[in-house]
Amino acid sequence: MQRTAALSALLLALTTGCCALQLVLPPGPVNGTVGGSVRLNTAVNPPTPLLLITWRNGTSDASPLVITSAPGGSTYGDGYKGRVSLDRSTGALQITQLTLGDTGTYGVNIITNAGATLTGQVELRVYNPPSNVSVRANQTDPMEFITVALQCIASGLDLQYHWLNGSSEVGTGPQTQLTNDSQTLIITTVQRDDRGPWFCSVSNPVGNTSSLGYNLTVSYGPEQLSLMVHPLLPPSLLEGTYPAGSDLTLSCLAQSSPPALYRWAVNGTMTDHMGPELRLPRVQAPQSGNYTCWASNSRTGRTEAVSTELTVLELITSVTVLPAGGEVPMVGGNLTLQCQADAPVESRQWSRVNQPLPLNASLSKDNSTLSLALLSPSDTGDYECRATNPVSTGTGTYGLTFDRETQSGSLSGGAIAGIVIGCLVGLALVGGAVYFLLRIEGSSRSPPTGTGEHNSQSAMYENSIALSPALTYENLPAPHTGPGVSVSLCLCLCLGVHCVVTYSPVHYSRLSSPGPAEL
Repeated sequence: MQRTAALSALLLALTTGCCALQLVLPPGPVNGTVGGSVRLNTAVNPPTPLLLITWRNGTSDASPLVITSAPGGSTYGDGYKGRVSLDRSTGALQITQLTLGDTGTYGVNIITNAGATLTGQVELRVYNPPSNVSVRANQTDPMEFITVALQCIASGLDLQYHWLNGSSEVGTGPQTQLTNDSQTLIITTVQRDDRGPWFCSVSNPVGNTSSLGYNLTVSYGPEQLSLMVHPLLPPSLLEGTYPAGSDLTLSCLAQSSPPALYRWAVNGTMTDHMGPELRLPRVQAPQSGNYTCWASNSRTGRTEAVSTELTVLELITSVTVLPAGGEVPMVGGNLTLQCQADAPVESRQWSRVNQPLPLNASLSKDNSTLSLALLSPSDTGDYECRATNPVSTGTGTYGLTFDRETQSGSLSGGAIAGIVIGCLVGLALVGGAVYFLLRIEGSSRSPPTGTGEHNSQSAMYENSIALSPALTYENLPAPHTGPGVSVSLCLCLCLGVHCVVTYSPVHYSRLSSPGPAEL
């Protein structure tokens, strides 16, 4: 019945003689998505009553029928019933539940009630959206500065490829090239900053799909090594100098991918310690030396080292100031004070508490000794030595005083010793002279020869200035020395006793071991 009505309408149109052809479909293509729907519109405007409308999947009369419709009813081609519908006022075709098989060129033929014939054709493309999009690299673990190729893999038709590094679009540049219709991205000299993530965005006329981010693991290093010591030095200390007893941690860091392996050496000798940190609890002076961190990368085969010098100093806890060689301060003598500390000293500073150093003070080249020449009572006081090293400071004091005995004379120990020795030598000389004179006197006097008048005659010495009035020696035996000899011996003896008694306070140690000034 429907076929008869369509044929009747066609015969009526042909008998009218009005069969001018008009193109009624806009240029295509028209895109559709699998499972979706599409509308093939015509250019019939305004809508007008149409006598016969026929759509085919093809451009010839032998092409598969989609639908033909006349006022009496519609006829459907195989597989289209229930999926297509027709707008009788414009001739537009609606296709639902699209499949890839619906892709093709569709033709339409329309006969209006006025007998005009309207024709046209349009291409329908049915797509699946891009799917299964991923990125692959020809080097899974490249080293820096080599060439790496990234390929985008996707499913779908009429695919277009775009590349992004993070959120930035990538095109052809100094270090990048696009090949194979942009499906492949070539990085000519890959660097550590090229790790990504890299994205491939794939599109076709019906959709757009992006890959997951792909990260390149670029191997490099080790390089830019740094070695830190914790805790950090106070600003007052020299670099690399630490007080004994400190808890030190040496930290080594290198730029490396994969992460570097670390080993430690001390004074050029490799240790068994591995890892980026080396701990030195309660470090002591013998641990001073050169510490080296070795960093290596098994992937690149490179090894680098960085060193630091550690100087561990003992703390100054005691400073002693004492006279050199056990010297005893004496008025008129010299004194040398030594400044000694129980730890290495970098500098010493001398002072006298509440008073300036005396003018007779002098310092050694390294300030380790203070010398006082020709001591006097004004030199008394507390002499202070301030010893310093980079990690500590200590102070020692010596109180300079004089014993009462050392202040009784104004002569030095050396001078007193000289006087005593001089007295003893003088005494010996006088004794010797007296003895010599006695021998002369005894030899010049004639021995007695008789008992007459000559023997009773006295010897007279006159006109002598030294012996006035004259002395008379009568009938004396030859060995008799006379009163002059006795007086001389007595005087010599008294002089020697006086010297010894006067200078008896001199210390025997000073006489036996004279100081620098006495020598």
